[in-house]
Amino acid sequence: MKVTRPVHLGYHCSMNDGAAGSPHALLLSLTDSPDAVCGIDLGGQIVFWNRASERLLGWHASAVVGRPCWTVLGGMDLFQNRYCGPSCAVARMGESGESVHPFQMTVRHHDGREVEVRVTVLTLKLPGAGNSAVLLHTFRPAFSGDPVEPEPSGRAEATAGTAPVPRSSGVEPLTQREIETLGMLAAGHSTGEIARRLFISPVTVRNHVQHILEKLGVHSKSEAIAYAFRHHLV
Repeated sequence: MKVTRPVHLGYHCSMNDGAAGSPHALLLSLTDSPDAVCGIDLGGQIVFWNRASERLLGWHASAVVGRPCWTVLGGMDLFQNRYCGPSCAVARMGESGESVHPFQMTVRHHDGREVEVRVTVLTLKLPGAGNSAVLLHTFRPAFSGDPVEPEPSGRAEATAGTAPVPRSSGVEPLTQREIETLGMLAAGHSTGEIARRLFISPVTVRNHVQHILEKLGVHSKSEAIAYAFRHHLV
C-alpha cells in the first residue's frame, strides 16, 4: 500500500492512488457521506476519516489520520471492558478474510465523553498488495435496545478484480436506472443533483436508493457505494 503524508482535499486520507475504481477513489466518494466512516489499515493505523466522523466524534481528520485507532477511539464493550487495542480481533478477522458482523461499542469523543455506536465493518482489499486491506468502519449512534443484526447474506469479502458475489436466486438484479443512480452516488452527487441529471423527482431518486439498498442487502448509502466499488458495479 502506498503511503504518503496526509493531504487535505476536503478530507484526509493517507492513500495516494487516485485511479478510477481505486481504494483512494472509493474513499473520496465517502468524504461527504452522511454516515461516519473511518478507514483503518490492518496495522491499526487510521488512513481515512470523513466529515461525518468529525461531526460525530469531534476529532478533526488532520488530528487522527496516521494515528493508531485505539489511541483515538478508546473503544469499550457494553460492559466497559477495553475493546480497542494493538491486538485487535477485528483486524485479524479482516486479515484472514472472515466477515465481521455488526456490533456495538462505546468510543471516546474528543471532549472526553463516551459515545455509544453501532459499528459495521467492510473489508476493502488492496489490489497488488498481497493480504493488505483497509477496514471501513461505519459508526452510527446507538440507542438502548438496538438489535445487532447479523451481516446479510451475499456480503462475503472479495478482492478487487474478482467477479461480484452471486446474489441468491430470489434477489432481483439492479435495473439500469438503479445502476445509474448508484454510479452518481459513488461520484458524490446529492439527491437533488441526481434528480436534475436524470430528469426525475427527488422522491423517485430516494425510491431508487431504497431499492438499491434492499437488493444489495446493505443498510446505508456508504455501504452501497463500497459494495459497488468492490464488485465493479460502477
